[in-house]
Amino acid sequence: MKKTLLIIPLALLVSVSSACAELSFVISNDDDTLVSSPAQSPTSSSFVKSGFRSLYSLQIAAPLGQDALYVCSGPASTSPSTAVYRANSVAGMFGVTVPTDRNTDPAAWYWIPTLDMAPLGLQWFDPVTTPFHSFKGATTLTNQLNWSENGHRIVVNTVGTSPISAYTLTVSSSLTNIPSVTFGIATNTTTGGEIPFNPQFVGEYWGSDGIRQSQYSVPQGRDIAGGDDVVFDAGQLPSTNTYSAFVRFGATISIGASTPADMEAFRASFNSGNQWILIELRKNGVLVASKYVSSATPKALISKSADSSTFTLSVQGGQENSPYSIENRTNLVNDVWKPFMPGVTINSGNAQTFPNTQEMEFFRLLAR
Repeated sequence: MKKTLLIIPLALLVSVSSACAELSFVISNDDDTLVSSPAQSPTSSSFVKSGFRSLYSLQIAAPLGQDALYVCSGPASTSPSTAVYRANSVAGMFGVTVPTDRNTDPAAWYWIPTLDMAPLGLQWFDPVTTPFHSFKGATTLTNQLNWSENGHRIVVNTVGTSPISAYTLTVSSSLTNIPSVTFGIATNTTTGGEIPFNPQFVGEYWGSDGIRQSQYSVPQGRDIAGGDDVVFDAGQLPSTNTYSAFVRFGATISIGASTPADMEAFRASFNSGNQWILIELRKNGVLVASKYVSSATPKALISKSADSSTFTLSVQGGQENSPYSIENRTNLVNDVWKPFMPGVTINSGNAQTFPNTQEMEFFRLLAR
């Protein structure tokens, strides 16, 4: 009989509660500074990502549907990379091509993949901030670029038309650590006070002709007014100035883990099933944009040796720094799933070679 190897889609373990006294949820709308920092190594002034709109498309009489919403994963606010990350994010929303690969640059403007950016890609560590050094869920860091990182946070950025006071964000999630909450993006979440324009919250007035003539300056690391435009980024209040559109480095969604054990408790919640976060942007109560991010799921790939004596099983995608174990059975009717090579696990992006001893085998992955 011809040897056949079949991978059954991912099976998940029983639910593990992520409730833990040391895990704290914070949502902050106050990540602002009046100190500008140039974006890191921008390469052009063309907006290259599809499916999203930069400030360039928000011209006079722009319909509500042109408002933009970006759901990103960035370094923790205590990270030494944060200032450049803020600058990269703002430059990116102005159309500058900035670093986007966080594997090579912790300050990269990394977007969490959504339904229109398949494959899905919410990682368990994306919202986890730590008081100790960690990066992408790992606490033993070998890459010098990541030695000083303290985990991550989810940052929600927006581009919209005046007035910003009309906008609200609603956050909801399958994760019990993240309660549903709605808040205005124009005010300080602690004091309720109005947030002034600054280098991370830039307003533009397009003059009497309604034509945008301002341009983001790569050398200066800021938006520069052109023609009869006015740029606001130095402490002016939106409520006392006339502006056409804004770019807002936005709200932080953060789950604080005090110890590596707390991180592990949170990671376990991604083993119990699909986890998701939904962000909805409304203007005057009308939904204008939404983004849904869902758990990154793995693929198991298999290949046989030339003489079929061994096969290699690799895990692609899925939860990074999170192991998958393997179960198998010889038929799907009378047999039961049993551990294949007990104690052996494979992380995303890795592979393992095994002896090919059965006439027919079925395999499945289990998140651990």
